[in-house]
Amino acid sequence: SDIGQSSIGLPTTIAVKVFKDSLSAQENGDKVLIDFDKIYLVGFTTPSISPEVFIQEFTNAVKFAEKLDITKVVDTTGLISGEMGKNLKLKKISIFKPDLVVAFNRKGEINHIISEITSETVVVEPSKNIVPRNPLKRTEYRMKKFKKYFENAKSFAVDKKLLRGQIPHGNPEGAILGIFKDEDCIALGIIEDINKENVIFSSPLLDIKTVNRVKIGHLKFIPYFS
Repeated sequence: SDIGQSSIGLPTTIAVKVFKDSLSAQENGDKVLIDFDKIYLVGFTTPSISPEVFIQEFTNAVKFAEKLDITKVVDTTGLISGEMGKNLKLKKISIFKPDLVVAFNRKGEINHIISEITSETVVVEPSKNIVPRNPLKRTEYRMKKFKKYFENAKSFAVDKKLLRGQIPHGNPEGAILGIFKDEDCIALGIIEDINKENVIFSSPLLDIKTVNRVKIGHLKFIPYFS
């Protein structure tokens, strides 16, 4: 559920991925992993834009995962500061109901959160070998994922009546697009154009016939795909 620096799936989404054994998880650890079993479009890379939307999609992901007979691990976002950071972490814990919380506490920066966790908690000092990504590195990481995902994308068009969300001011080209079959987000797209009748977008989507809704996200990625 780290929508900005997602370990699995794509930025702007919450993803569920099932690993059949620990070895397959290790083998994928350092790859640009865009394989997932389920994705939930949030549409932005920080939950501070709309905590309500973030929590709703997190709840949906947890409900899906609860149906799977597997050990479940949640990766959270880096938003930890202030009341918003604390409330989001505690809310996710209350929804997921974990058996164990592992708190990576660098120089006491999440003491205000740890003090209110009621689940069993292990506090860990992050390794000194870990170098935090600066804003540029974070952007590069996201773009690697999107470039990998869209490398074989094709152009599609759907009726504009299927469009949900607010169209960005000015040119919508490059805006991220969630592509839905009923309530399921089945793929992401990049808007090429919106005219009076159609939404034209590129996507690795396989079957356009199943699409009955598309939703605009909050980000534009055209500088990286032009």
